Amino acid sequence: DARPASFLPCGMFAARARFGYHALAGVRRLLHTAVRNADTHPVKMPALSPTMTEGKIVKWVAAEGSQVSVGDVLFEIETDKATMAVEATEDGYLAKILVGGETSGVAVGKVVGLMVDDNEETPEYSEEESKAPTKNSPDSKKEPQESQSKGKEARSASDPVSGRKGTQKPLTPAVRFLVDKYDLDPAQIPSSDHHGYILKGDVLKYLESGSGENRKKAQPTKKKSGDPAPPKAKGAQTQQERTVSYEDKPLEDSRRSRALRSAQSKRTIPHAHVQKDINLGAVSAALSQRRAADPTCETTLNDAIVRCAALALHAVPALNVTYSDNEEVVVPAAQVDIALTLATSSGAVLTPVLLGASRLSADQIGARIKELGNSDQSHTGTFAISNLSALGVSSFTAVLTPPFTGLLSVGAPRLVLTSQKTPSQAASFTLTYDARAVGADQAAEWMEVFEGLLNAAVLGANREFE
Repeated sequence: DARPASFLPCGMFAARARFGYHALAGVRRLLHTAVRNADTHPVKMPALSPTMTEGKIVKWVAAEGSQVSVGDVLFEIETDKATMAVEATEDGYLAKILVGGETSGVAVGKVVGLMVDDNEETPEYSEEESKAPTKNSPDSKKEPQESQSKGKEARSASDPVSGRKGTQKPLTPAVRFLVDKYDLDPAQIPSSDHHGYILKGDVLKYLESGSGENRKKAQPTKKKSGDPAPPKAKGAQTQQERTVSYEDKPLEDSRRSRALRSAQSKRTIPHAHVQKDINLGAVSAALSQRRAADPTCETTLNDAIVRCAALALHAVPALNVTYSDNEEVVVPAAQVDIALTLATSSGAVLTPVLLGASRLSADQIGARIKELGNSDQSHTGTFAISNLSALGVSSFTAVLTPPFTGLLSVGAPRLVLTSQKTPSQAASFTLTYDARAVGADQAAEWMEVFEGLLNAAVLGANREFE
């Protein structure tokens, strides 16, 4: 516009002034929030293992408003492996607890509490994620219940079941039997089928939700006095006799997490198996000789199995690998790290990793296993061993979960006869492996080497495998 500024509409100057005022106010709010939140430190749900995606806050040890120091326990969480304590990483005051105790399904990284440097400060935190209701928390159950009750009220204005009108479609024999038995009008029965057919469940819902008039009509037609009563089937029970008392028990987070990971593993990983019965006579005799020579020897058959499995992985490195889903490549491991499945008294299942297992003797492996119950769970291996021999399980096939490429299932030893008709012991070993990274010939080779090591009773440290 060639006109001078004095001829510009006044509304344009007003719009510019309003825009500058709102922009300046927004900057002021951001600066105020940054200064106000400078001393507020969020407490987030940590990841205590590589496979942990969520956990359950069992209880808060620190109370709101209490002063905490570095190393003090803030709260206890139940993961898919164990119940562990979360410690404070800085000094301050626990100003606010956002997610209370006995709350399950808390995602890793979610803000569960707020800490401040000074107890006089008021914590400010605007992360919307921290306000979202958590699974199985009391707040998460209110909204669905309220919406459900509103939906029921809205449906009740039209009909007692589903709000759909009745149908004139042909009736199935089961539906016709109920309609004739209770003298019902099919046009009055709402249909839940998207084609408009009346289902047997629709009739039952109609009978259960009927008003006083419907209940009168829903009585079976009267029989004549001369008709004999139908005989009661043998073993039949009345509705009152079938009613039993029971109590629903919530699924533990550890069991639910293991089930989800196992189901996902079966869907995405091609499982392959190699099974073999191996004679344990030689290794059992070697262990007996050790105990006779040294009464303080505590080496077990499981220690010997772990030792031979580690040496077999060193001899057949094709199984000592991991598979990368993103890059679709096989990554060799620098050393032999074996994960062991251990059950705790609380029912949790731990999978601590025995690092550098091929460099340890059977005695050293046994001593290290005793320490693994309280070990760090952040390490991962390429191979896992699950031994259920203590429970008397003869054989089983475990589910392979990432990042493991191979998993050895060990059954209980049993008495057998050798070819010379002498008694001995044997056990069933099942190797489960990822068919994307390991071939059938490589798995068979590993099983053959493993059997040879057990027959040779290689228990001590061997420089050949270091």
